[in-house]
Amino acid sequence: MRIRRLIGGILLCYGLVGGMNASAYAAAPSSPRVTLTYCLRPILDNNPYLEVTLRVPKAQNPCLQMPVWCPGDYHVQNFAQYVSHLQAEDEHGNALTVRRSDENTWQVQTNGVEDIVISYRVSQEPPGIFCENVQIKPDQVFVSGIAAFLYVVGEKEYPTRLEVEAPKGWQVIVPLVSDETAEGIVYCAEDYDALADSPILLATPADLLVQQFVVDGIVHRVVFFDHPQEVSKPQTLTRILQRIVQAEGEIMGGLPYAQYIFYFDVDGRGGGLEHRNSARLVYYPEETLTDFAAFAAHEFFHLWNVKRIRPRVLGPFDYIHPPHTRSLWFVEGVTDYFAWLSILRAGLITPQQFLAHWRRAIQSYLANPAHLQVSAEQASWHVWDAGNSEGYEGLSYYDKGALIGLCLDLELRYVTHNDRSLADVMRLLLRRYAPPHPGYTADELRDAVNEVARTDLSNFYNKLTQTTEEMPFGTCLAYAGLDSDCEPILGATEAAVQLRDDWLKGH
Repeated sequence: MRIRRLIGGILLCYGLVGGMNASAYAAAPSSPRVTLTYCLRPILDNNPYLEVTLRVPKAQNPCLQMPVWCPGDYHVQNFAQYVSHLQAEDEHGNALTVRRSDENTWQVQTNGVEDIVISYRVSQEPPGIFCENVQIKPDQVFVSGIAAFLYVVGEKEYPTRLEVEAPKGWQVIVPLVSDETAEGIVYCAEDYDALADSPILLATPADLLVQQFVVDGIVHRVVFFDHPQEVSKPQTLTRILQRIVQAEGEIMGGLPYAQYIFYFDVDGRGGGLEHRNSARLVYYPEETLTDFAAFAAHEFFHLWNVKRIRPRVLGPFDYIHPPHTRSLWFVEGVTDYFAWLSILRAGLITPQQFLAHWRRAIQSYLANPAHLQVSAEQASWHVWDAGNSEGYEGLSYYDKGALIGLCLDLELRYVTHNDRSLADVMRLLLRRYAPPHPGYTADELRDAVNEVARTDLSNFYNKLTQTTEEMPFGTCLAYAGLDSDCEPILGATEAAVQLRDDWLKGH
């Protein structure tokens, strides 16, 4: 995820890989006993709300919960506070007893009945730091699944189906496989995590501007909504996105999904929130194409780094107890490093613009007194204390993490004689830790760097991530024949110049 900050940027230059099946968040049980069916219906009156029903077969006094936090948004939101009118019935419409055991939990007494229907309302909700939660307008509804769908405790791993009852004439856009039945279109997800990770957009055709492109035979939809008439050059933006997808797919060895949706909330609130097969992003018509590209590249790269390559505590999720990890600098900061690398590889910025970005990033980091007080791992671990989803005590794990990525990439190239890079670490992590495998620990992340390096870089790695010592920018940049201002060094060795050329050109 990323907060949208409109900063002056350089104008972007633009012009005009085998897919693999998406992995589940967790291994499904060998014989799932039920499929849970959700139905979502917006009520558009003076006090609009969502009407949600959940059909639970073979229920035995089920315990229901609403999440406390949203993956990708590391602050407590307590979504249960927006739930009302929760009730349960058997298949004949007879009421069942529901007891609220705590602020996030409900217990249903089924009295021997197996098939039950849960119904409840979800009111409009304020946005999180990065994304709208539940926003209901007369001509458009946006729903972040995590903010609308409760789950059955102990059954989050079971398959789910989603039915959406939209107002007549409205379009429904969901990044899930759809199945047309006699009752209408049903969207299928392998488990609750996948359902909750799928944004739902309902809108009138006049409130939508939809583009699409194909990469590796996979259709990518680009959906501008809310104020689509303000988007003056959608084809230009779509071509930029296509080149980002191509570049990042090449870096990571293929596209791990069957479809992808870019949701752009025009003049919306918040920033951007990543999902496994989609991302919701704010689009400001006045932003530069460079800002647009770097932001989109960041959110898109998250489909690997955190949605598939993730710390062990970030999936399958404990939605009630906020998880702590020392690796958010890698999740967010290294994602930002690859965002800039990918728009360079896509030909959307020049090498000079790429290096100028890192010069500014280094200068900004060194000017921040917090860089001598808080380590990257501390900023990651204590983000819940800060409640800002960005860092702790003034240190952004986005900013330091991106610079750690820069140093790691150059160090890896240097110690392997320009044979390997940080991209090799990402591909190793994808093979080893993506679902259905458990995610990585902080120590396993360091071990992966050492394995790619073919030597022990633990001291170097620990200095970058665990200490507040000054980062070795001068040393690492010199490997690429650059000084501490990211300017070419006169008389740099042939090996350093070659390393720089390969780094900038993608070899």
